Amino acid sequence: MSLGIINELYRFMKVVPKIVVLTKGKELAYQAIKHEIFDYLIKPLNVNELRKTLIKFERNTEALPTTLSIKSYGDYRFIDTEDIVYAKADNNSTDIFMANGDMVTAFKTMKHFENTLPDEFIRIHNSYIVNINYVGRIHLGNNTCYIKNSKIQIPFSKSYKKNIDLLINLIGANEDRNIRNILDLDNLN
Repeated sequence: MSLGIINELYRFMKVVPKIVVLTKGKELAYQAIKHEIFDYLIKPLNVNELRKTLIKFERNTEALPTTLSIKSYGDYRFIDTEDIVYAKADNNSTDIFMANGDMVTAFKTMKHFENTLPDEFIRIHNSYIVNINYVGRIHLGNNTCYIKNSKIQIPFSKSYKKNIDLLINLIGANEDRNIRNILDLDNLN
């Protein structure tokens, strides 16, 4: 594979994935580092070197929770975005529903939160944004998204069908990636 593809990723993606180059010799190492790859491994693959790369990856990807500041008449409420299950528009305000059952009203529009919240939040309706980490089921026939471990049903609209398809693919890709990682680690031992 040519390292030039990395330049294309920077052109078309907001967040470029961590890339590990696997090569037969050190000749490409300098070139790979210039392309801002995460790490490189030399064939034949050494299990200890792979473990070091995985540990390095874990250390570099441990993100602090993103905190959202919500102001209401001089009262500031700080919430971690990972605790937000979904947001619902209510005229010019937005109700934010938390994992612990609380609801916080923010006097900002849904558009504001669509632009502010991290990538794991996807707008599925004019009135709803959902955190993909809390989606337990999607029923395309009923145009309904179900929240995990609850009876909450959130409608999605046909105008956001592309976002629903993205949501399905992201959740499926995470599951597939987790299974592949487990299988790959088992094969190394």
